[in-house]
Amino acid sequence: MVASAIQRALKLAKQKYRRGLLVEPFKRYPFGHQFFYLLSDPWNFSGSFETGRFERTASVIEEMFGKLDAIYELGCGEGHFTSYLTNISDRVIGCDVSARALERARAHAPGAEFCRVDLKKGYPRVFRLVETA
Repeated sequence: MVASAIQRALKLAKQKYRRGLLVEPFKRYPFGHQFFYLLSDPWNFSGSFETGRFERTASVIEEMFGKLDAIYELGCGEGHFTSYLTNISDRVIGCDVSARALERARAHAPGAEFCRVDLKKGYPRVFRLVETA
C-alpha cells in the first residue's frame, strides 16, 4: 500500500516536471528525493530501455575517449550506469546526495568508489570525463 502511494506520487511528480509545472520536483515530498528511495527501483533503471541506453552510452564514451583512467559520475543514484562505466575506466567515482541511493550503488557496482557530496560545495579534483545523466 505504501509502495503504491509512493509510485503514484512519483508518477505525478514526473508528469508535472515534464510539463514545467514543478521546477524542483522533490522538494514537495517528505525527505525530498529520499522519499522515492522507499521503492526498490524508483526510476525503473533496471528495465530493458534503460539498460540498453546505458550500454549504448558507455559504448559511445569508449569510442570517443578509449579506456579512461578515471570517470567522475555526478548524481550516480543507485549505480545502474556506474556498473557500465566500470567496464570502460580503471577507476569510477560515483557521487550522489542520497545516502540510501549510495547504499544501493555499492551493490550494483562493487568495483566503483562512492561518496556523498553536495555539489554546491564543489567536487574534489579534475577528471578527463565527468558524467551526469
